[in-house]
Amino acid sequence: MKKRISKWGSGYGIRVPKSILNKLGLSDGDEVFVNIENEQIVIKPLKNPSPSFDELVSKITPENIHKEIDFGPRIGNEFW
Repeated sequence: MKKRISKWGSGYGIRVPKSILNKLGLSDGDEVFVNIENEQIVIKPLKNPSPSFDELVSKITPENIHKEIDFGPRIGNEFW
């Protein structure tokens, strides 16, 4: 499939047809990994992207939060 590179703001982009996204199970906002392999641009879906810190913290509830863990006395120059 022939596509044209277009300037978008301060970067560049290629429009990907919805049919291709559907075949890969991707949609708007999904993350992909872009790399150069053998002088080619390769775009790979990130099926299980790492959650952000904010996403992880938003899942903390009174039911699943644990108590403070005692790691023992200081053994170096830790600041508590």
